[in-house]
Amino acid sequence: MREYQMVHELQSWEDGWTIKVKILKRWGAFDADGLHVMNFILVDENGCRISAYVGNLNLSYFEYVLQEGNWVQLSKFKLIPSKWEERTTRHVKQIILDGETKVSSIRPLTRDPFLRFVDFSRVYNKPYSHLYPVDFIGVLDHVKNMVTIVYPDDKSVPTLRFRIKDLENCTLNCVAHDDLAYEIEGKCKGPVGKSPFAICVLTDWLVKKNIDEMTIENYKEGSLSRFAIAPPLDEVKSFGIKLAKKITEVYGCKIQASMTNPVLVSYYDQALQEGLWNTLHDFVNTTVKRLYEIPTDTQFMSFSEFEDILDGTIDHKYPIDLLGAVVHVGRLTRIKDYGLDWILTVSDARGMSRFLFDPHIVEVDKFKDKYFNSNKTENNDIEIKD
Repeated sequence: MREYQMVHELQSWEDGWTIKVKILKRWGAFDADGLHVMNFILVDENGCRISAYVGNLNLSYFEYVLQEGNWVQLSKFKLIPSKWEERTTRHVKQIILDGETKVSSIRPLTRDPFLRFVDFSRVYNKPYSHLYPVDFIGVLDHVKNMVTIVYPDDKSVPTLRFRIKDLENCTLNCVAHDDLAYEIEGKCKGPVGKSPFAICVLTDWLVKKNIDEMTIENYKEGSLSRFAIAPPLDEVKSFGIKLAKKITEVYGCKIQASMTNPVLVSYYDQALQEGLWNTLHDFVNTTVKRLYEIPTDTQFMSFSEFEDILDGTIDHKYPIDLLGAVVHVGRLTRIKDYGLDWILTVSDARGMSRFLFDPHIVEVDKFKDKYFNSNKTENNDIEIKD
């Protein structure tokens, strides 16, 4: 037999298994006698998960040796069928940890965070509830006020409803209970949670489908279900890049604003700083509220093609953005497109025009590639004023 087996190979009719796994999650619970027990989610290097359980008798030992995030080698454990109503992974078996189980620490086999996000559309298209918890990533769209639901057995359960949406504006209604509800409420009231584009990650939540409603709810017991806003994950960064592109497409429209009350000059001079995001309310008695940085690095530049200026398709009533290579600096600055020479004259009377030399933006890198590969020799001159 090999040194160790993969989780998907585990079968209850055999024994002598040895596996190497990461303790992905663990949470406490109580058994039928009211004794403290503990559940675990274990995952191997290929991402296959299996649940594990330890009773009260051996709890103290496994609570110490099986810490979240650590990798271990397990052997001499038992396997039992995993009941559908209690299933927390896709695996049909569950590991039972007892006094004979051997545990030894090992080095991590991979840095994979083992997140498998489900598309919102797939949730709606499935005609049945998911029988095991799944992961979601989206933008926090709306958070309702905390309410307390009283059940027929007089048990009071704090409940928080909120909504998340994906990049296609598909939304999911979510429901959190008990301590998790308070945790999420606190995070949503924080500076990052108040951002209009707060990226949140939900791990191990259940899809509940009824005739008239579908919701995403946290697991019924313990802290299996988790909620995080903008955690430092590659998946969150990738989602943020896609979101930034969408924000640019949808929200990249510009509008001019002016201040006519000289008494308020110092206030707006301090409140409206270049490069910062704000919300403006009531344009008569305007109030300014600072926003935390929206997840986009774009400079909102829309560069005009030089050919469009030459053939008159550009409306010269409005300022435009130009991107070119500087070939002469003097009374007039000459910039060059992919082989076309132009003269750019800047009159900075209104303080609006900017000249940026080799800024760190994607468009400049693309321009450099085209410029150095260009073999054009045609020259054209035009004078541009702001």
